Amino acid sequence: MSIAKDIIIVSGLRRSGTAMMMQILRAAGIELITDNRLEADKHNPNGYFEYEKAKYMRENFDWLWAAGGSAMKINAALLKELPIHFPYRIVFMQRDMDEIMMSQQSMIAHQPDVATEVDMVRQVNQMILGTIDGLVLKNPLMKVKDFKHRDFFERPDEVLPKLCKYLGIDGNIAEMKKVIDSELYKHRAK
Repeated sequence: MSIAKDIIIVSGLRRSGTAMMMQILRAAGIELITDNRLEADKHNPNGYFEYEKAKYMRENFDWLWAAGGSAMKINAALLKELPIHFPYRIVFMQRDMDEIMMSQQSMIAHQPDVATEVDMVRQVNQMILGTIDGLVLKNPLMKVKDFKHRDFFERPDEVLPKLCKYLGIDGNIAEMKKVIDSELYKHRAK
């Protein structure tokens, strides 16, 4: 179980490795809150691990009362919507901005109805990252620890025990490592 039954939040910018982190947590034995409405595709062949209700917490968060000790994924832009009533332990995925942009552009290229200016997306991403520290100051029950996407591929034996310690769990490192698929790390910065 997680420390004091905190609600575990996996967050980060789009394409920062949040779906991979959800798989790692599942392998560690943590129950996931997901509805699988967003189906797996070639960009996330193992699934997205999203939960539709998490997008509308401002309107209804009654379901969060039973979420302690479980993990859910929330995009960084929606962290400000988390109600202050609950203790959170946030696993924040950090990824090189160039890698994020390459991955986002790859997805957008397959969505002809989405027109996006790369510089605008980069600025929005930077703005979202700049708001995270302020959220922690507003909610003393919120803990945030950054984890670098690249470390899970390059130093899993070092970073996975740190993740377990932060969450207060005895995760099976060998099982957790199995879900880290280097074939899916397609967009790497030089």
